[in-house]
Amino acid sequence: MSNGFIGTWIGTKKCGESEGFDDYCKEMKTATDIVDGFRAVTLGLTYTQMDDGQIEICVLSDGNNVKTTVFRPGVEYDSEGFDGKMYKILTTIDGNTSKENSIPVEKFHQGTTTMRTIENGTMHVESSSNANPSITMKYTMDRK
Repeated sequence: MSNGFIGTWIGTKKCGESEGFDDYCKEMKTATDIVDGFRAVTLGLTYTQMDDGQIEICVLSDGNNVKTTVFRPGVEYDSEGFDGKMYKILTTIDGNTSKENSIPVEKFHQGTTTMRTIENGTMHVESSSNANPSITMKYTMDRK
């Protein structure tokens, strides 16, 4: 993993202000209460390199840890989403770029692909629908 990801990253605006937020949530069939909750918070991520080569990612909501996931890059793993449903996830990391493919186990949609790229101290995040790649949500995070 590139040392560029290690550390804490905080969104530059509320999640609901992200480009494409509403269309993306609609495409993903996200429940209204979950959409409303995310609309008002600023998301962040903390990346930690574990001694055994695994990566720990903590998802932050307004600075508070709301979910921790530990995984090995390039190895598929199961994770519970914020919607309470299970997903098969595969994350790869190449330098300052990370690609995450997330497929719901119940197949209620075809899943998402999230690209994270670090450029000049800012993490650019773009999540897209696998069924309709033109539906995207884009936001940025700055290192804390």
